Amino acid sequence: MTKPVTNRLFFVLVLLTGLLHTTLAMAESERILVFPFSIHSETPMDFLKSGLGDLIETQLSAKGFTVVRSDKETDKAEAIKQASEQSMDSLVMGSLTFLGERISINTFWIDTATGKTRIAFSRIEPDKEKLFEDMEAFTDQIHPEKNDTVASPPAQAIAPLPVKSDAPSSALTGPLVRSPRIEAEINAVAIGDVNGDGKKQIVVTDRHSIFIEHFQEGVFSLETRLEGKSYLINLFVDTFDSNHNGIDEIIVSAVHSRSNQVSSYAYEWDGKTYALIYQNMDFFFRTGKRPDTGERALLGQQQYFTNKVFDDKIMTMGRDTAGKSYIPIETCAMPDKNLNIYAFDTADIFNKGSLLTLTYTPSDYLKILDFKGEESWLSSDRYGGSNKFTEPLKQTDQERMYFSVRIMAGDFDKNGKIDVVTLLNKNSSPRMFSNLKNFVEGSVECMTWDTLGFKTQWSTQKISGYIPDFYIDDVDSNGVNDLVYCLVPKKSSFIEKQISYIVVQPITHP
Repeated sequence: MTKPVTNRLFFVLVLLTGLLHTTLAMAESERILVFPFSIHSETPMDFLKSGLGDLIETQLSAKGFTVVRSDKETDKAEAIKQASEQSMDSLVMGSLTFLGERISINTFWIDTATGKTRIAFSRIEPDKEKLFEDMEAFTDQIHPEKNDTVASPPAQAIAPLPVKSDAPSSALTGPLVRSPRIEAEINAVAIGDVNGDGKKQIVVTDRHSIFIEHFQEGVFSLETRLEGKSYLINLFVDTFDSNHNGIDEIIVSAVHSRSNQVSSYAYEWDGKTYALIYQNMDFFFRTGKRPDTGERALLGQQQYFTNKVFDDKIMTMGRDTAGKSYIPIETCAMPDKNLNIYAFDTADIFNKGSLLTLTYTPSDYLKILDFKGEESWLSSDRYGGSNKFTEPLKQTDQERMYFSVRIMAGDFDKNGKIDVVTLLNKNSSPRMFSNLKNFVEGSVECMTWDTLGFKTQWSTQKISGYIPDFYIDDVDSNGVNDLVYCLVPKKSSFIEKQISYIVVQPITHP
């Protein structure tokens, strides 16, 4: 945000709160506890925390509420606890995320006794100077007589602009929510019910650790961080319920930092803690669709021990009878022996009833293969872009082998057509320097087949930095699929500590 805009916001805020504070009388009524907003911005916006609190307090006090202010922002569970301890009937909390010229607003009025949301107000506001109008629109919905505990429908969101001018209207029309900063460089994401509570969690990894995050009603909360072994480098994370007990295992594909040998491991919730159930497994893992049938499965692929990374076989995996490891169950038929588990997905891409495989070439072009191994289509543009790599165990020139980014194919917006979603990370390094990657810009792109090629359906806003991974699932169990992706902002200096964010946005049919 530029300084002039910041000054105008401050001036308007002071003017509004000054006018509203003049003639207010407190009445004995419903008691509301107002928490400071969580504000995510590249520039300091601390004045907004107290200013927005003043605005909400004066608006609600004018309606006859008794308003009490908290001096510290917190998560939903702790907010409800504090409100209950102070004999408050309800509470107000929310967050603001500054996204270039736009603001993502998420505000909630929550009933203390039930913990349910009375009003959820979410909006992506393209005009920063309308922030205070939006907050007044939220408080206008709060009335002393509104004692129901059913969340009101969110305000209509304004869709992000597509990257290409000729792209159709975006299907990312819901509120975008960004997590608090994570003091690490996140490199992978997966979604699953990993603790058996009937809800889905977001699981992310950095180089050595696992983070388990909850996301409900637009609020992130960190459940735990599992510290890995310092000599292992995490590459990918997946979730899968291999023993059908209703709890997904957390499966991390990792390599040894010195030998580059694959050494994967897995955790499972045992009712009290996350227990390390398997380690030192010589397979790469991916939860995905079989290339031959399209059925969801835990896929495994071994490491090749000469001049490439992956073996020629992709197998479905399950637990052995002793439960000591994952073992191969069945070898999948493949349209191409060079296929690897991280670089493809299978679906009826042409929407004609035939199963096809979409995969990446070594040069980051997309291609479609039928089951005869024949190439049906090859993209003219490059996609993907990854900074995750390993080196073949036996080679002379030490050329890095970069892993492909995720591809997901499915009817994610539930309009009856197959969507293909992948990443676009812009590398500023010349392609002749194959061992050097410097990603300066990233986005997530969704496409559908249109007779001669893919047509863009929606794109996320381009970010300064790098998007290492994404996943699509109904993370908050509201019946709508969500796009969940990791965001690694570009550092302003070499010595600056790397941070990351998780971003969630619902996918709907436009």
